[in-house]
Amino acid sequence: MVVVGGVRGGCTEKPGAKKGVGDAETGCYLRNLCSVWQRAGRLYAPPMTKVHQSGHAGRHFFPDFLILLRRAAREFAANDPLRLGAATAFFTTFALPPIVIILIQLLGSLYSRSQVRVLLLTKLSHLLGSSAAGLVEQILQNVTNIERSRLVTWLGFGFLVFIATTLFGVIQNSLNQLWQVRVRRSTGQFRKVLKERSRSLGLLLATGLLSMLAFLSDAALAFLAHYAHDFGALFSTALFKIGNQLFSLLILTAWCGVTFRNLSSAKVPPKAVWRGALLTAVLIDLGENVLGFLLVPRNLGPIYGPASSIVLVLLFVFYSAMIFYFGACFTKAYAHYVGLDIRPKKSAIRYKLVDVPEEK
Repeated sequence: MVVVGGVRGGCTEKPGAKKGVGDAETGCYLRNLCSVWQRAGRLYAPPMTKVHQSGHAGRHFFPDFLILLRRAAREFAANDPLRLGAATAFFTTFALPPIVIILIQLLGSLYSRSQVRVLLLTKLSHLLGSSAAGLVEQILQNVTNIERSRLVTWLGFGFLVFIATTLFGVIQNSLNQLWQVRVRRSTGQFRKVLKERSRSLGLLLATGLLSMLAFLSDAALAFLAHYAHDFGALFSTALFKIGNQLFSLLILTAWCGVTFRNLSSAKVPPKAVWRGALLTAVLIDLGENVLGFLLVPRNLGPIYGPASSIVLVLLFVFYSAMIFYFGACFTKAYAHYVGLDIRPKKSAIRYKLVDVPEEK
C-alpha cells in the first residue's frame, strides 16, 4: 500500500532523546528509508489525488467555482475538442432520423404514432427552426412510404438501431478519452462490441422514457395553464413558459447524468455526475436559446442554398456536443476537487499519456 505524503512508523524521533552511535545510525537509516518511501508514493500515486479534506470541500465550493471551470477548460482543450464535437455532429446527421423513428415506435404503444410524430417534430421545430424540422419530416416520410415485406421491415429496423447505437458509441469513446480509460485489450472483440451496443441501446430506451416524461410534463403544464387562465392570460402564459423551461432543464440534466453514469467505461461518483450534468444542462439550454435567437430567424438559404437546414442541425449539435464534453471535463475536475476518483470498470483500465524522448 502506497501512502502519499505519509510518514511510516519509526521515521520520527522524540525531541531531546539521547542517542548513542548506533541509535544515530539507525535514525539516519530510518529517515532515508522514509524519504525513499515518500518519493515512491509521489511517483506511483494515482492521477486523481485528494485536494481537499472530506467535509471542507463544499465549504469553499463557490469561491473555487472559477478555478474548477479553468481546470475543466484546460482539460477540455488538451483533448482536441473540435474533433470530438465535429465527429459527434457528423454522426448525428445520420442518426437523428433513425432515433426519431425508433422513439415514435417506442412511444407509439402509449400514444398514437401520429401524435408522437407531431410532438417530436414540434420540439425540433422549436429548437432548430421550421426548415430543419421539415427536412427531418421529409426523411421520415421517405422512409415510411417505402413498400416492403415484413422481413425487410425488421431488417430495416435493425439497421436503424445499428445507426442510432453507433452515435452513442462515438459519445462513449469520447467520454473514455476525456476520463482516460479504455476497454482492456484482453476483452474479446465480439463481446466488447455486443456490450457496447447493449449499453447504447439501453441509453436509447432511457431517451425514450425521458421523452415520454417530457410529453407528460407538457400536457400537465397545458392543463394547469388552462385553469390559471382565470387569473389572467399573462399569468397563464408566464406559468407555462417558466414551467416548461424548468421541466426541460430537469429532463436534460437527467439525460446527461444517465449518460455520464452509464455510457462510459468509468465509474463516476454520483456526487460529481449530477453537478456536472446540471452545469451541462444549463449551458446547453442557454446556448440553444442564444443560437435559436441568432440563427433560426435568419435565412441561411442565400448562403448555403438547399443545405441550410443541414447546416443548422450541424451547428446546434456541434455546440451541444462541445458543451456536453466540457461538462464531462467539469465532472472530472469536480471529482478531483472533492477528493473522489473516476475509476475504470472491471472490463476497462486507466491509462496516461506521457511524452517519450527521442533516442539520439
